[in-house]
Amino acid sequence: MKKYELISNSQNLSLNVLLVKLFKCGLHLHREIEVGLLLRGKLKLTVSDSTYRLHAGDMFVLNSMDLHSLEAVDGGVMILALQFPKSMISSIKAVDPPCFSDHVITSAMAAAFPQYDVLRGLLIELAYHYFFQAPHFEYKCTSLLNMIYYLICKALPTRLPEGNKQYRMDRRLARIIDYIEEHYTEKILLSDISEREGLSLTYLSHLFKKNLKISFQEYLAVKRLRHAKELLTDTSKSITDISIESGFSDPRYLNAICKKYYNCSATELRSEKSETVTEFSGVKFNQRFFSTRDGAIALLNDLRAEYCQRHTDLSILELYGY
Repeated sequence: MKKYELISNSQNLSLNVLLVKLFKCGLHLHREIEVGLLLRGKLKLTVSDSTYRLHAGDMFVLNSMDLHSLEAVDGGVMILALQFPKSMISSIKAVDPPCFSDHVITSAMAAAFPQYDVLRGLLIELAYHYFFQAPHFEYKCTSLLNMIYYLICKALPTRLPEGNKQYRMDRRLARIIDYIEEHYTEKILLSDISEREGLSLTYLSHLFKKNLKISFQEYLAVKRLRHAKELLTDTSKSITDISIESGFSDPRYLNAICKKYYNCSATELRSEKSETVTEFSGVKFNQRFFSTRDGAIALLNDLRAEYCQRHTDLSILELYGY
C-alpha cells in the first residue's frame, strides 16, 4: 500500500477532513485547530508534557500550535479528524478563540456532558457531507463545525490566550514556522530569523529545541526532505534538480539526509525499495494511510445511519442543552 504524508483539503473550504489509518505520527505542530474522533483501536496521545490514553469513541482536541504526537497501541487505529484555521472561529468575535486547557473528551464524561454522543454524531455528519460534496455542502459543513465547536467549549475548560506567556510564545513560534514554510527551498540561516525576531542566536536555538524537541537544522532538513520525497515519488525530475528545488545544496546532501532518516538513497526512495521508517532525535516520519473518497463515504454513511437512528427524536433544544 502506498504511503502518503499530505492530503489536500476541499478547494472551497479552509476546513480539512481526514479519515486515516495511523500507526505512529511523531512530534509535530500546525497552526490549525484539530478535532479527532477515534473510530477504532487504542491511541496514545502526547500533547506537550501530558500523555492521554484513548479508546474507540473518545475524542481529542488540539489548540493551534500544540506540539503533539500520536501512536497506536496494539496495532493501527482509525481516526476521523477535522483541521481548521482559527480564522473560521475568530471571525465570529474578531478575536482569537479560547485555548482548551484539556485535550480529551471520553465516554466517562457523559454524565456531566450529556451531548457527548451527539458531538460524535456531528463529527461524522460533517465528514460525510465533506466527502460526498452535494450542492452547497460548504454551508452545511461550516454550520456543523460551529455546532461542534460550541459543544467542545461546553465540554472542556478553556482559558483566554491574550496576555498568556505561552500564547505569546506560540505566536512567536508561529511566525518562525511561517517564515520557514515560505523560504525552506531557499538558503535559510538561523541568524536571519534571530535578526527578524530580535533574539540572540543562543536564545533562539534554545527556544526552538525546547518547544519543537529538535534543532533548527533538523527541522529544516526534515521539511526539505518531505518536499523532496514528494518530487521523487510524483515527478520524473532528476535527483540534481530535486535537491536544488527542495533547498539542498547538492545531491550528496540530499542523499545524506535520505540515508539518515529513511536508511536509503534518494534513488532507492524514489523506487520505494525501502519501507523502513527510522527515528532520529525525536523525529519520526508519519506512518499513516488515507482512505479513498469512496471508501470514506461508505464507512461514514454506515456510521451516520447508526447515529441518525439513535438520535431521530433529538430536538434542537436538547442539542444545545436547554
